[in-house]
Amino acid sequence: MKKKTSLKLENGNIGIPNAANTDQAAKLQRIRIRSDGSDPSSSIIIPVFNNVEHTQKCLGRLKQLNTKHPSDIIIIDNASSDGTGLFLKDIDGIAHVITNAKNRGFGAACNQGASVSRSKYLVFLNNDTLPDPAWLDALIDMMEQDTTIGAAGSRLVYPDGRLQEAGGLVFQDASGWNFGHSGDPDAPQFTEPCEVDYCSGAALIIRRELFERLGGFDPRYAPAYYEDTDICFGVRSLGYKVMYCPHATVIHHGGATGGVDESSGLKRYQTINRWKFAAKWASALAEQEPPPSRTGRRPETADRRRLARANQRKRNSATVAIYRFYYSAKALLARLSQGVTFSRKLQ
Repeated sequence: MKKKTSLKLENGNIGIPNAANTDQAAKLQRIRIRSDGSDPSSSIIIPVFNNVEHTQKCLGRLKQLNTKHPSDIIIIDNASSDGTGLFLKDIDGIAHVITNAKNRGFGAACNQGASVSRSKYLVFLNNDTLPDPAWLDALIDMMEQDTTIGAAGSRLVYPDGRLQEAGGLVFQDASGWNFGHSGDPDAPQFTEPCEVDYCSGAALIIRRELFERLGGFDPRYAPAYYEDTDICFGVRSLGYKVMYCPHATVIHHGGATGGVDESSGLKRYQTINRWKFAAKWASALAEQEPPPSRTGRRPETADRRRLARANQRKRNSATVAIYRFYYSAKALLARLSQGVTFSRKLQ
């Protein structure tokens, strides 16, 4: 007879000693998310590959959500080999568990989860996250209050309290910038909602209708990286906004699956997929700002109103150049005892 694994519930997180040992199967603390039995407002879609301890803690935190919006949870197991499968078999309150025979990558797994959702909103969540109890309501309330918002992202914070991202910027060369990285998450510039270029797929909400119109996450970016940036550009191409929601706070470990070294492993696709993204969105990128590597300036805001200001400065500069040319030409022609007349008024 197998010895049962002891269970303990600490701060809402399920702890399982040596959970990576697949011989240890136990009945786990049941996790439920509040629902009144009606169709859910949102589906929380969590793709997982190993790191069962992160999944346990993430689900434990979801149990603590203080939400007025009925929601369900959909988990896609990308062929984990560390006991994740055993863990998920014994969890109540999960609407769907999809088990893949091989690791299909982030985008394909999320698309699988979205395909079984019947919710108005899709909420993509990494398993190495710990959402704040008010996180889900903050996202859904923002979407409900403004129908021109197509997607919204969370304020991501490292476990040590440093800010990871308060919205993202994309530059003309398709490079990205996590605004506020390593800063104080409570600094004034990070606590106001604003329209941004993109938000991380680590904790992103999107209208299901738009996600389906865009065909889901683009498979060209498999196995990972730039899917979230791409879907946000797609949302804006349909005439909707992508917003940063500072009241939706999520602790995100980051790198738990992909690592942090861009020259090796899964992380290397960040560079590979950047050029795929650049080719797909060349026209849109032409309207973005040049990267800091060219300007020598760090971004002061992630708010897309910066682009309007930059374009206005360009228009002002062009107008000044036109008038300088006009008056120089007029002076030259005057010296030649000739007049000059413009048939159209300068705009």
